[in-house]
Amino acid sequence: LVTTCHLVVDGYGHGRLAAALLAGRAPPAPSVVAAARRGLGPERQVPPFSFAPAPAGAQPIGFAARVIDGNVVFPRAAYAFGRALEGAVRGHLAPARRRAARFSPTFQVPLVPGSRSDSERRRRRILFGLLALRMEDGGFEDYQSFRARLETVLPREVAAAGLLTRVLHATANAPLPSAWRRRLLVSRGEPHALLPPVEVLAGRGQLSLIRLDPPAPLLYAASAPALVDAVGGCVLTLIPGPGGCAASVCGSGRAGTAAGAGALLDAFVDELGSSTART
Repeated sequence: LVTTCHLVVDGYGHGRLAAALLAGRAPPAPSVVAAARRGLGPERQVPPFSFAPAPAGAQPIGFAARVIDGNVVFPRAAYAFGRALEGAVRGHLAPARRRAARFSPTFQVPLVPGSRSDSERRRRRILFGLLALRMEDGGFEDYQSFRARLETVLPREVAAAGLLTRVLHATANAPLPSAWRRRLLVSRGEPHALLPPVEVLAGRGQLSLIRLDPPAPLLYAASAPALVDAVGGCVLTLIPGPGGCAASVCGSGRAGTAAGAGALLDAFVDELGSSTART
């Protein structure tokens, strides 16, 4: 289990911990183990994590994970995720409202800026792009059309010319007092009817495809979603490895329970299989 804090130790500390685990370091020194045992107390008195009291103001989070057979490529994963996310977010709406939608709910995708041939590429801070599937009369655009659009959308996002990147850059450099800029950049994760762009820019989902070099044993990862209202959001993380692809969903709102997160993950896997079969 590796945890990370998005403060000073953001990339560096998490990277060091992950590298140490993946390198197969020796067990911790006996003195460290003894100190941990003293802190936890007698084994029988330590309550399981599931019974630990939730902090005040905490939002329920659901988690589910499974291994997907075969190789998973980003275009197919993004297409399947967009379809599964639309059902999870709008499945309760009347058919007429779903038929009126022109796009699926937006979802973020973390992208590493620069060319794949650039040796310094992985040292740069990632960017976040926005994707959505086009819809008409309740139906989705076909996979080939979506993949063709990705060929123009992703280079723009990687070049920091995407919508989300431009909005964040403009806000961070707005001629306003620094306290105002911080309030505009920080969200509590609760979209408001008077500010619909918050939901669109944050996205109801996030899709992360992490390829480790060299490949490591199958690993699960979880990140908290951006939106925590009644509908909620989710983060789907895919980590290919030997023997398949580790897939996990961490969700809030409707996906804020193990069952809700599991249902969304099952829907994604079904859509992934369906999109492959259709083409």
